[in-house]
Parts: sequence; structure tokens; C-alpha cells
Amino acid sequence: MSPEAYRNFALENLSEPNFREQNALHAPYCRISKILSGYVLPNMHMLETVGEDIIGDPLVRTGSFTFHGLELELYAGNGGHNRGEIVLCDRKNRIVYTGDIVVNIRGFSKEQAAFNALAPYLMTSVNMDSPRATEERLAVQSAFNPKIFSYCPGHGAIMEPKK
Repeated sequence: MSPEAYRNFALENLSEPNFREQNALHAPYCRISKILSGYVLPNMHMLETVGEDIIGDPLVRTGSFTFHGLELELYAGNGGHNRGEIVLCDRKNRIVYTGDIVVNIRGFSKEQAAFNALAPYLMTSVNMDSPRATEERLAVQSAFNPKIFSYCPGHGAIMEPKK
């Protein structure tokens, strides 16, 4: 994970509000999500940071690493959806792990769609900064052509290449 994402989890482990919860408009939705999902704090000793935090550009390559034989490129997002977000790319297998930068709304389960319908009532936006989130999403689609790469989004089913 990015160093910024590590700091986010460190806050939670100190019983402090994470980055999103520091926004009073987002805190209720986040807390309800944690209760409904049975969220468990991550063990900080099991987490490892890769790359560096680069804030500003919508998508910047900050490192790479090997995981179970996969060569993964790590890209830092601009924090439009949430601070510390990253994209991982496995070029050999043409797979992009986008986290919540890209979501597949059409691929939501019925339960997920029903819960997400609450977001507009519980917070003003699912993004920390919607214009930056849009820039970030467009940068991902530009860097990793959806006609070539499979997307593993943060929510919803895998998005296969468009023919």
C-alpha cells in the first residue's frame, strides 16, 4: 500500500478518525459501512508500503514489486476518491486493480446497490474531491485501455475488455 494509506490505517489503530471520517459529512456513512460489513482493523505489522506519496497528478507510477510471481506496477492516485489510493497493473496478464478509483455500478449486487443508494443521504459525495476523482478515473482509462485491460474495480464485478 501507499505510505498515505498506511497512515490512514494507523489513525484507525489509534482509535482516531481515518482520513474520510475526518470529514463530518462522510463520518456517518463510513461508520455505518464498518458496522454493516463487520470491519476489522488491519494488523499494522502485516502491512507494507510501496512507492511514495505523490499528490497532485491524477496518476503517477511510484514503484513496482513482485507478488506470487506477478510483476505489479504501482501508481499513486491524486486522492480524489480517498487519500492514499493506488492502482496496480499486471501488464503481462492485462489486469488493472483500480480500487475505488473505478467502480462497476452495473456489476453491483442487489444488496450493494441498495446500500449505495443511501450515500447521497448520508454524505454529499463518495469522493473527497469529485473533480480530482474524475481526472483520476480518466487518467486510469487513458493509461490502461478498457478495450485491452480487465479492470478489477473497488466495487462491483470485474470489467472485461470492451470489444
